[in-house]
Amino acid sequence: MFLEKNEFELSALVKDTVCRLLFLNAFFVIIGYAITNWTSGVLTGNISIFKNIFLFGSFVYLIFTNRIVNPAGIFDTGFIPVIFGILIFYVSIGTDTNVKGYFRVFTFFVPLIYVYLSLSYLILKFGVRILLTGMHWGLLLIYSIPLLFYILSGGNITETNIYGPGGEEQAFASNNYGWSATIYILSYLFVWKDIHLKKYWQIFFGLLLLVAIILFFTSGNRSSWLSMGVVMIPFFFTYKKLNIRYKLAGLLIVLGFVTYLLADPNSSLNYAMNKTEKQEQVGEARFETAKVMFDKFNKDKTLWVTGVGMFNFDLLKNQGFLQGYHNSYYEILFGAGIFLFLVFLSFMVFRPLVRFIRYYSKYTLLLPPLMIIPFFESNITGGQFLFFPWFSFMFLLNAKIKFWDNETYNVSIQKYKIADTDIIINETNNPIL
Repeated sequence: MFLEKNEFELSALVKDTVCRLLFLNAFFVIIGYAITNWTSGVLTGNISIFKNIFLFGSFVYLIFTNRIVNPAGIFDTGFIPVIFGILIFYVSIGTDTNVKGYFRVFTFFVPLIYVYLSLSYLILKFGVRILLTGMHWGLLLIYSIPLLFYILSGGNITETNIYGPGGEEQAFASNNYGWSATIYILSYLFVWKDIHLKKYWQIFFGLLLLVAIILFFTSGNRSSWLSMGVVMIPFFFTYKKLNIRYKLAGLLIVLGFVTYLLADPNSSLNYAMNKTEKQEQVGEARFETAKVMFDKFNKDKTLWVTGVGMFNFDLLKNQGFLQGYHNSYYEILFGAGIFLFLVFLSFMVFRPLVRFIRYYSKYTLLLPPLMIIPFFESNITGGQFLFFPWFSFMFLLNAKIKFWDNETYNVSIQKYKIADTDIIINETNNPIL
């Protein structure tokens, strides 16, 4: 449907059932956000049940089709994320976490293990290189959905500020548009260079890129802006797929948007600057909430070891700030204690960051947003906006370097091309995803 006939490797990946199920789980999260907003939350429970059933079915498929691969042979982290997930649940049992909190622990633990085991199988079969290309492609498709919804629901692309919840006519809030635009733009850079799309789809996704750029600026989402600012470092110095003149042209586009937005006193940029100035005076809610928890932990130092239990926010009651952390890293630190927090950082921050700097910054630019945005919003449970791309990407960067190219798979593909080219051509005519 989307791909040219010569995209043998990517076609094989996206036709694999495990890959499709993984992408579909991420897809249903985004659709769930849209339905929830459009129905003012009336169908939230039904959507949650559907997503959990689908996730459970995806997990069962892995087990009953014998696609469980020993992760110790695939990842340098071995069984650490699995043990981490089990301990997260264990440390929550002895706390005041309520029934709803226990359910949310499951919605963190089960998707985490599912993603890890799915990637173990896919990396062994296809290798990191093909899977990274497939991830760019899958994220481009999935996070194009909010961009399309914005246009189809009557969103005005001439607006200079769309910050806010979005209203009944919009399927997503401005933050969702900002995050989606960021993921889309950075995925597009690699899809454009690495994947052969049919000509009319090249035009379609190119036009949608313009929408993404506009929404990136007008969303007023500061975490996306910060992420893209960090991305500029590897973009200019290690990303070799674009000629320097195209990079400079991109920089001029950014400067043009900034200049245009600064000239409008009601623009997203001026709004964000004014909001930041006020927060510097009265305090930013996330950081003030964290200060409350740091004070509580310092008074009772055993909490640094045990945590208060995942999704247990009792200590924040009547504090006058947020009733949650709105920060994925704080969720682990305050919920599970410092030791499990350091374990979490080892496979979600430290190793991926080192691998990105040493090896992968020329092949992907997704690490900065997928590491920075969760600091400003909770993405710990499987139903949250960036859970699947965040954990999938970071786990992928934990894979053993020897799996960058899976030689056995590549050899079999070459034989398949030679022996049965007609079959491959026929299969590539089938709809992808």
